[in-house]
Amino acid sequence: KAGVVSLLPSPPYARPPIEDVVVFEPSDKDGIVQEVKEMRRGIDVLVSRPEVDPSRLGYVGFSWGASLGGIFSAVERRVHAFVLMSLVPRLSTDMRKLARERGIEGDLDAYEEAMQPIDAINYLPHTAPSAVFLQAGELDTRPSPEDTQEAFAATSDSPSISWTAARSS
Repeated sequence: KAGVVSLLPSPPYARPPIEDVVVFEPSDKDGIVQEVKEMRRGIDVLVSRPEVDPSRLGYVGFSWGASLGGIFSAVERRVHAFVLMSLVPRLSTDMRKLARERGIEGDLDAYEEAMQPIDAINYLPHTAPSAVFLQAGELDTRPSPEDTQEAFAATSDSPSISWTAARSS
């Protein structure tokens, strides 16, 4: 009735038998790639519906969803507008820090290197002609305001940005 159709997928780690996409192993990259593939299949479902206008598709993601949305914005051309809130531009670095905080042992150098190909910062320069709106909190620590500025600077075309005078993540 409102003229809006939404798709709210369950990520792989929310479905049995997968417990978590992130196990702090280089194979985490494969799980993230699979998530983006499934997001694209979600667009297939939407455009197959007669009540959906395929020329008016948008994406909204927060935190993890925003970071994956950074990738998605460059590879999914059927979506023309992206709202990415609290996007972490370099999941590789962020997840390495998180692994350290959690006391994860192992070769974190190799882990970070394996994850770098799926960093949103690699994809944001290729979002045009889609519209991208970044939103973050001025007091955020993960991602930091500097991280958000880096993502903004990397985004192709003319992205928009909005700051809240609070912490959003």
